Order: sequence, then C-alpha cells, then structure tokens
Amino acid sequence: MFSLAERDRRWARIRELMDEDGVDLLLVFPEAITADSLYISDTQGVTIFPRDSDPVLILGGEHSNYAVTQPSWVDDRLSATERGSTAVEYGAVVARVLQQRGLTGRRTAIAGLSTDGLISVRQPEGYVPYTTVKRVAEVVGPENVVDGTSILGRARYVK
Repeated sequence: MFSLAERDRRWARIRELMDEDGVDLLLVFPEAITADSLYISDTQGVTIFPRDSDPVLILGGEHSNYAVTQPSWVDDRLSATERGSTAVEYGAVVARVLQQRGLTGRRTAIAGLSTDGLISVRQPEGYVPYTTVKRVAEVVGPENVVDGTSILGRARYVK
C-alpha cells in the first residue's frame, strides 16, 4: 500500500482537476482496466469520489465481503455482493449506493468512457460497459454524465 501522504497528494490533484472541469462526482470502475481504480484507491474496486466529501469503495469479486475489513485508503468500504461473489453487477450496485448516499443529480464524470492521449490509449471506445453507464445515468440523470477519463489521465501523468 502506498503512503497516506501519497494518497492525499493524488486526491488533492484529482479534486483540483474535478474543480477545473466543473465535476462534482467521479466514478472509477475496475472493469477491464484496473490501473485507474488502483491509482485512486490503491485497491481494485469501484471508487465513488465526491469532490467535497470522503470517497466510497465498492469491492467486488471472490471474498469481497471479507476484504472490506482490510486496511485501505478508503474508510467507507462495502462489498458489491452479500457473499463475495465474482458475478458483480457494478452498475446496479453503484446506482443503489448513489441513491442511498444522496449523490444523484450531480455532474458525474465516469472514467473510461473514451480514450485520452494520456490514458486508455488502447481502448479507443473506453472500457466501462454500456449497461454500467446506463444504470448510473438513470439515477444521476443522463444530462449530468460526462467523460472523466482525462481527469485521471492528467492526474496520473506525473513524470
């Protein structure tokens, strides 16, 4: 695990970029490409990252119901499935959590909707599944969904 100082540096940069882009909420999914998920949470899972409050980490996969107790950068963690199944409907779970936490109706950036010159260059059409995006859009409002790929691209591009 990277240090908390590194976490704070990354999160501050991401929030700065979110502010520049007028984004209230950033969603990062672990599907197909795990690098974005690992960058923002140091753990493979869905990160719900509000610009103005603490993030939420949704873990999926085998034994994720036990993994929520492991040390992590994100304190607010939950399993996508009750028994830690590998069959995870991230779109449905994220939509439910957004509703429960009152995070709907915000300008929501989803990382991985497209490619960017700095990130996801081998996925020109993005890596987030259509049904996942559709479920999120249904609860936040389709007019509120924007591409968040470049936020992580600019944050991660540190040489």
